[in-house]
Amino acid sequence: PFEAPAPPPAPAESVVPPLPAEVEPPPYELKPAPGGGFEVTIKGETYRIESSYSYPHGGENRLVAGRPDTKGEPTWQVRTQDVDTRTCRVEAGGKHYKISRLIQRERTRILIKDEISNLGDDVIGIILSNRINVQGADDAEATLVSNPTIFVKRKQSGVGLVALDDLYQLQQQNAWADGIGEVRTEHFGLDKGASYTIEWAIYPTATPDYYDFIRQVRRAEGLNRRVEGAFSFVSRRTPPSKEQVEFMNLKYSSIGCLGKPPDDPAVSLEGFEFVEYPQECAALTDTFAKTKALYPDLTVGFHVAHSLYACNNPDERFADSRALDVSGKQIHYGPNTLDYYGKYFSKERVEAGWRWWIFYPTMTNSFGKAMIGAMERMVDDMGATSMWADGYVSGYVRGGYSYDGWDGHSVTIDPETKLVTRKKICVPYVGLPVLKKVARMIGDVGGVLISNGQPGSRSYWEEDTITSCETAGSDARSITALHLGRSVTPLGNPRAIQNERDCHRDMLRKLDYGALYFWYGNPRMTRKTLVEHMYPITCEAIHVGTVTGKERIVTKNSGIYGWHGDRSQHIVRLYDARGALTPSNFTTTVDRSSVRTDVRLEQDQAAVVVKVPVTIEAAGPVNVVMHGYDAGAIRMVLNGEGKAQLRVTNGEFPIEAGRPYR
Repeated sequence: PFEAPAPPPAPAESVVPPLPAEVEPPPYELKPAPGGGFEVTIKGETYRIESSYSYPHGGENRLVAGRPDTKGEPTWQVRTQDVDTRTCRVEAGGKHYKISRLIQRERTRILIKDEISNLGDDVIGIILSNRINVQGADDAEATLVSNPTIFVKRKQSGVGLVALDDLYQLQQQNAWADGIGEVRTEHFGLDKGASYTIEWAIYPTATPDYYDFIRQVRRAEGLNRRVEGAFSFVSRRTPPSKEQVEFMNLKYSSIGCLGKPPDDPAVSLEGFEFVEYPQECAALTDTFAKTKALYPDLTVGFHVAHSLYACNNPDERFADSRALDVSGKQIHYGPNTLDYYGKYFSKERVEAGWRWWIFYPTMTNSFGKAMIGAMERMVDDMGATSMWADGYVSGYVRGGYSYDGWDGHSVTIDPETKLVTRKKICVPYVGLPVLKKVARMIGDVGGVLISNGQPGSRSYWEEDTITSCETAGSDARSITALHLGRSVTPLGNPRAIQNERDCHRDMLRKLDYGALYFWYGNPRMTRKTLVEHMYPITCEAIHVGTVTGKERIVTKNSGIYGWHGDRSQHIVRLYDARGALTPSNFTTTVDRSSVRTDVRLEQDQAAVVVKVPVTIEAAGPVNVVMHGYDAGAIRMVLNGEGKAQLRVTNGEFPIEAGRPYR
């Protein structure tokens, strides 16, 4: 039993402190250098932005934040020129290539575009690195995570570097050592006479917080999308129960893997080969129709690992689309043993060469065309409005490269001689047009593609998808990749969940990385959880322990919460250490400056601060505790002096013409 809540204090006794000031991108000084690099200074702290490029039979040519570097090839020359007050051009070149750099100063970032042109008569490989140099600064530290960024901080400020063009993002690796943080590629190549533009950006930050850097990138790139509710895998043959949909706050669903289809129980399907199994397709179509009849707003679909294809004749299937390893053999998923594959295929099928063989799509190869055709069937004929797209960007290709051709930009470079030893194909790069088209096909019918794993590169961000990942391994590695995805919505970790308290703690672990929560499966639930009030949300900022959206704030941290410039009243949904919804008595202060709520949480508690369409206007401050807001009533206690105006607009509590209100 809960004690009756105390009324809010009188404003003369106490009010909630002001909202913390919004962290805005800071003013900064940009100083281009004769050596082609530049310095960035924030709050008196300086960061040198530099680059290096390997050359054949040699070392490195460099663009540095100082005098031109003379340690590279003898013919290396650098010239800088101010185009206007916000733009600087750098022309650099030697015997093998030239670089035309454009440095553009913007309010929140510095955008750099490096057009690299091959001057030779053969293919050239360039190991290139763009870096933040803080050598000599004893206070410098770096945040190194699983996305194409490096963030270097000092005592009062920070600088983040992010790769932006598709190729750079998909080839990159980041590193921090000896005072240098870098985002590099060791696979970049150009054909004779060819050019390519590497695009990247520098983000100065007003704090040493990596998440303030990520917030600036997400805003600039338009990554924040609305998520209507939670996701879960559901039964293959029966719709989810009403209790499951309600308890789990489901808006997105997917059937799992298609093991042992009725057409042929000796195999298990992973990818688009489902089109060859009409009985399975008919059963899925029936499940989709029944589910949509019960829950019109719930998306329906099934798990598809698009690059995996169950068969025993891969060389006859899509001969121009086979993912080959460096020895020329087609690769498949998982270990090549009966112990592994015997769980998914009959012994006879395994011995006959059945595997999940790996192919990759392009807009012109046979597998890409088959993938688009299968998607048309899935959407148009079967009625799918979603797809759990497993390994959607990586395509399960080990290392990301196939050795059956050349994409014009990916090569293997000998680290000693700096010479090209192999041409190859960056599978995620050449597959992007197909991946984008498939995502758009689902969006065109009012659905959404939910990808698992890496969230895709910059041109993929244009598609209105949802990005997720599995977290049964390392939460940090998988979730930080999503920091540059359309949503930061990982799956729960089934290995960590035995009961509802475990489930709540798993949600808190996700919040530690600025992430929300999707269900991995259907844990046995006897009540609702934090997910009940986590959605819908349009993310605006992520931080350790807190996700701020336009509609609500989800947090495990005590603090003063609200939205600058927004007059909406707040209701706080408090979840105790078990993850159970608990009455709260947090005070909100309303005055002319803002509306803000003081949330105080104990160990393993969490709260959701929700905007409601209620406003209060008064001459002086008013303290408010809102105890309820639903379709039946608004329950709130106010403490203040003088006249106050209460305005209620339409929402969950409906405002209807002609209806009396008491």
